[in-house]
Amino acid sequence: MPPPAETAESQGSALWREIKGLLWVLLAMMIPVSLAKLWKARRYRALSNVTAPVDAVVPVITTEGDRFISNQVAPLLRSREQVTHQAFVRSNAVEGALINLGGPAQFVALTNERFIVIETHAGLRGVRLENRGIQSIERSAVAGVELGTDGVVRILLRDGKPRRLAVDPRQRRFSNQEAFLRDLPRLFSTATKQAEVSNTKASG
Repeated sequence: MPPPAETAESQGSALWREIKGLLWVLLAMMIPVSLAKLWKARRYRALSNVTAPVDAVVPVITTEGDRFISNQVAPLLRSREQVTHQAFVRSNAVEGALINLGGPAQFVALTNERFIVIETHAGLRGVRLENRGIQSIERSAVAGVELGTDGVVRILLRDGKPRRLAVDPRQRRFSNQEAFLRDLPRLFSTATKQAEVSNTKASG
């Protein structure tokens, strides 16, 4: 029978080997997660750095999801109101998370007059093509739009209550995700500058 000192040393060595094994497993898990986050940040940063003017566009309607959004929005349009962008978004996204599962979600259409927001739900099997309620935000109520490197669009409202919408450009059920991300900050940046120029002229 080995002396107690040798037994304790052997047990300590075994424990240390287990700890090192767990550390290697954690490291192996963290590397791909970190690389994925870095890739996402670079992709969103590239979109936010686009400076070319936004051409007059209409959403691409090719998938069932595209058609659902278009069909829900069409009866709501005012005279001469036109849809320029649409997307599926999540409003409960966790900052910095790679995946957000379940919970509230929306279909958002941007027109030349307002945002039209259709409430829906996203489950483990994906987003449901359901209309659970409608609200709208006039463009005049929007002070600006920002795109973070986490893919979250921040709509800055003039009443001081920002809205956070996470937009995943990889969604295959919806064809206009990347255009929504790319164009919105530029559209509202231009609108803000035009408003500032008009206010300066009026005050002068």
